[in-house]
Amino acid sequence: MPEAYLTAYNLYAKGDLAAARSHLEAHLRGTPGDQPACFLLGVIDLEEGALQGGLNRLEAALKDFQPPAPLCHRIGRVLFEQKQYQRAVQWLGRALKIDPGLSASHYWLGNTLRLLGEAKAAEASFKEAIRLAPGQARAHVSLAYLYREEGLRNEAAEAMLGLAKITPDNIATMKKIGKFLADINRLEMAEKILTKILPEENENPEFLIRLGQIRQKLGLLEEAAQVYRRAIIRNPSAGPAYLGLADVKTYESPEETDAIILRQALDNDGVSRDGIICSHFALGKIHDDCRDYVHAFEHYQQANSLKAEETAFDREVFRALVQNIVNTFKHDVLNAFPKTPVPGPTPVFIVGMVRAGTTLVEDTLDIHPKVFGAGDLALVGKLAEGLGKRAGLSGAYPDYIPALDHASLQGAAHYYLKKVAAESAGEAFIVDSNPLNFMHLGLIAGLFPNARVIHCRRNPLDTILSIYFRYFPSRKITYAYDLEDICEVYLEYNRLMEYWAENLPLRIFDLDYEALVKFPEKVTQRLMASLDLQGEESPAPGDETLEQNNQHSYRVSIDRWKNYETHLEPVAAKLKKVGIL
Repeated sequence: MPEAYLTAYNLYAKGDLAAARSHLEAHLRGTPGDQPACFLLGVIDLEEGALQGGLNRLEAALKDFQPPAPLCHRIGRVLFEQKQYQRAVQWLGRALKIDPGLSASHYWLGNTLRLLGEAKAAEASFKEAIRLAPGQARAHVSLAYLYREEGLRNEAAEAMLGLAKITPDNIATMKKIGKFLADINRLEMAEKILTKILPEENENPEFLIRLGQIRQKLGLLEEAAQVYRRAIIRNPSAGPAYLGLADVKTYESPEETDAIILRQALDNDGVSRDGIICSHFALGKIHDDCRDYVHAFEHYQQANSLKAEETAFDREVFRALVQNIVNTFKHDVLNAFPKTPVPGPTPVFIVGMVRAGTTLVEDTLDIHPKVFGAGDLALVGKLAEGLGKRAGLSGAYPDYIPALDHASLQGAAHYYLKKVAAESAGEAFIVDSNPLNFMHLGLIAGLFPNARVIHCRRNPLDTILSIYFRYFPSRKITYAYDLEDICEVYLEYNRLMEYWAENLPLRIFDLDYEALVKFPEKVTQRLMASLDLQGEESPAPGDETLEQNNQHSYRVSIDRWKNYETHLEPVAAKLKKVGIL
């Protein structure tokens, strides 16, 4: 190679593109046909964003020049970064044809194929990258995420556990592995991984809280309490640790050690505002456990007053939104929706007020082998927000709905099913338990003419009280910290559900929360029958999972409002006025 080319290549390798270009252009003025120099100049064009010019130089130079594999790899990387995925595949493939042992090229080829939707080819590329360089952590991670996207949660977990074997001393990586496993509901695996690194992370409150929440879900309640206590010691403002410590058991006295720890936060000037709020919510729960309802409500009231100062809920805006939904989804609009469902599992939407038992109902359904519980999903709400814009229509939801064509609705339905079913194992029904989907049942009818709707109803006063007694991390639930606001939302929810009951072209099964808790076998049979699953092979409704849910529900739910009747009198009066009570 000419000395000018070698000098330019060294400058390029150091990242000095301007100096490299200057050397090459000077060299080419004297030797215009030097193909290696033309090729390298084309690479620099690409690096600097001159896509077409760079590609033209590269193609011209290739006629008489075989570029080295590292340069082909670099071109593939640059094209990947510029979202030129098909071209990136070509150049990464060229690098591997020259040198099949380039693990980095296999890795980036896998990433490119993954973005192109070629899952099998991407899987093969990631596996080859791992075979060539077993310690390449990023290939393990990308393979795990690919499996997760394809709904292969066991394979995703195995890919991450494979990474854990080669990086047991890398604390940052092990934390990411634990979080990933928890996110795909492999809680036992996540707990083991995170417990291994607990000695190194014992001073990290965020880590301790995450581990505590996982242990709590697994029923390791004392173990969860231990790390929550440690989190509070390390950070007295660790609000989620206060909430967790209150929830891990039923308290018998407000003078128990953990209750005293929570009270001490209120006298600590160094505790953050959120820490104080969470401490009040936690102490409210403890006093409620101890049947000290006066002090329980005082703490809940303090927590909600502080939280309400951080949020803003406009009752008139909410009423107007509900009325707009009613005005939009008239018979002509509902009747014009597609009548043929897109292929895939049947979606089941469990709706109702927050804290009305939607999670309990999902857990009850999820014990059936033909049902996959997808959880509390925000996906329908996101579709509602963006569907009009993607269809090229103006206006916010629901104003654009009458102008939506069948293709847009069915495209969105395909997207939803692909996204949700990816986590399933081919079950016939997929369950979305986001209670707030009651706002979107009209859109759901347009997306899924075969959808089933389960409407969870709970005693209105118990529902309102349960919301008021709950800390919601989500900033979207802005009405939860004022009893009058919650009551207003309940009234509008009730009005909208009455409208859907009369007009929605979908099957709605009304389920009473109290009946499910008191008579789980009978109500579960009716619930399964609503999905045409009666007579199917499934665990008996006295199954251990259902028993545990039943016990939990009894402990926290039915007729709790009677303990706070005086505080609920204004709300009860409003509900009685419209005939709800």
